[in-house]
Amino acid sequence: MLDKRALNGLNYGVFMLASGVEDQSNGCIVHSAMQVANSPTRIAVSVPNDKLTCEMIRDSSRFTLSVLDQTLTEQDIRHWDLQSGYNVDKMEGLHLPTDKYDVPYLDHATCAMLSCVVEEQLDLKSNSLFIAKVTDGFVLSEAPPLAYLDYQVKLDNLN
Repeated sequence: MLDKRALNGLNYGVFMLASGVEDQSNGCIVHSAMQVANSPTRIAVSVPNDKLTCEMIRDSSRFTLSVLDQTLTEQDIRHWDLQSGYNVDKMEGLHLPTDKYDVPYLDHATCAMLSCVVEEQLDLKSNSLFIAKVTDGFVLSEAPPLAYLDYQVKLDNLN
C-alpha cells in the first residue's frame, strides 16, 4: 500500500496554466510541470481531465504556463484553484496580458511565463499529459518560485 507521504520527497513547483478557444479562456493551478528536452525546448504538463483548462488545451493545442512565486495570495488561490471554470468565468473582469496566440498569463505573483504549443498528449485516466514545444518565455520577476509544499501550507491555512 502506498503511503502518500513518500511522494513528498518529490520537488514540485506551482503554476497557473491557461488556455483558450475562440473568445473564451480559462486557467487553473497545476503542480506537475517540468522541462523534458533542450533542443527544441519542450515541457511536460499534467492536467486533471475534469478541468476546463484541460479541455481547452485539447481543443486549441496551446497554453501558457505562469511559474508562480512566493508572493501568491490567498485571493489568487481561491480564484485559480478553488473554483471551477465550468461554473465561473475566471477571466471576467481581469485584464491579463496574452502571448502571441492570445492566451492569457498571470502578470503578478509570477516569476516567469512560458508560451507553448502541444506536440503530443497522453491519456493517464485521471489526467492528461501534454508534451509541448516552448515557443516563447520570459522572466517577470526575480522572486523565488513557489514550491508545492509551501503552496500546501498556504492552502491548508485557508481552511
